[in-house]
Amino acid sequence: MNVYTQDNRDVTPTSIFIALKGLERDGHIFIEDTLTRGAKKIVFHDESYKQKIPKARQVFVLDTEEWLIAKAKAKIKKAKVITICGSVGKTTTTKLTHHLITNLTKVSVFTPRFGINTLRGICLEILNKYKGEKIVLLETAMDEYLELDKIANVFVPHICAIVNIDISHFEKLKSMSRILRTEFGMCTSNRLTHAIVNYNNKYIQKFVDKSYKKLFVKRHKLVKAENLTKQLSLKIIPKHFSVNLNVSLEILKLFKKKLKGTDIQHVINTFTPADKRFEIYKVKSWIILNDCYNAAPLSFKVFFNYSKNMKGKKLGIVGQINEIGILSQKYHQNVFDTAIKTFDYCVFVGSNFDFLKSNLPNAAFAQDYKEAITILSTLELNNYAIIGIKGSRGVALENVTNVILQRNGIDNGSK
Repeated sequence: MNVYTQDNRDVTPTSIFIALKGLERDGHIFIEDTLTRGAKKIVFHDESYKQKIPKARQVFVLDTEEWLIAKAKAKIKKAKVITICGSVGKTTTTKLTHHLITNLTKVSVFTPRFGINTLRGICLEILNKYKGEKIVLLETAMDEYLELDKIANVFVPHICAIVNIDISHFEKLKSMSRILRTEFGMCTSNRLTHAIVNYNNKYIQKFVDKSYKKLFVKRHKLVKAENLTKQLSLKIIPKHFSVNLNVSLEILKLFKKKLKGTDIQHVINTFTPADKRFEIYKVKSWIILNDCYNAAPLSFKVFFNYSKNMKGKKLGIVGQINEIGILSQKYHQNVFDTAIKTFDYCVFVGSNFDFLKSNLPNAAFAQDYKEAITILSTLELNNYAIIGIKGSRGVALENVTNVILQRNGIDNGSK
């Protein structure tokens, strides 16, 4: 079976290498390496490489990215497309929606590997793994203004869901109005029948009430997801995931009209969140709360509220928030103040906390996860009942969790 890839390091004799231009490097410079690795075909658009690639292995196109997009778009043209977007909760909601539809209906669902949410990444997943499923369920992320309009034009969703929105991406987009307009970009799809929104989110609520009708031609139904989970017991899912569940249930209702609460409850009880999202380990005498995938302000609020209710002496390892620009000091001050009140001792990780450095007896500061690990080696961890770890992928605090487990002779704790 052919395997499409944009990474020369993954090339094997069955690979079709696509020379895509990145922000820093152009994939064409790796063509010779992919030939050495035995790539079956090379997709390229730079004519100067025609003499370097054997004709039998050439796929010359006008633009490699447009070729990739068109090929993926054509492959799923008969499927019903659902997109999930927002600042926080995309991956969990996507995984939960997949879990509910797969277990409570007879409809087949394709989802890229959880966490793959960029246009190129999704296209490659479709080319490599889509097998004709009836539903294509996509987590979609944005990094630039109106980026989701472009993705909507590619995948043309029938259903879109916006889970949570906060100040993530403020550094690039400069205002909440631009963030909101971009996150609602999927609503521009000309095939859209339903837009499902978490109406409990203050930013979404304000946008829907004041701007939505002015910006979008209402050819679709706007569904406000709220308070569908009151009769459900969230035994495994941390309770803050009820927001994600509200959205997932609204999507499910579009495919299965009659839902029994007992059936839904049974399926919910078999669901586990994606890795690094509110993982709770029981290790020796500790409980380790590992939530190191997202560091948006909203997810910090949930983390602190959950931690406050846990009993015992608490140690917090807290990573910085990235990409919030001029709001950085305000929000890091808030995180700092709340962390100090929540935990008996805190280690703050990242340079965004530098302006808060002090000689507090219950706080330490580290520039990165490596320095945080060094600081932890000086602490008597056995004095703590709770170890809470919160940060984003960029701060890589999962390495702190791994070291704590490994130093105690444990590869994986009991979740």
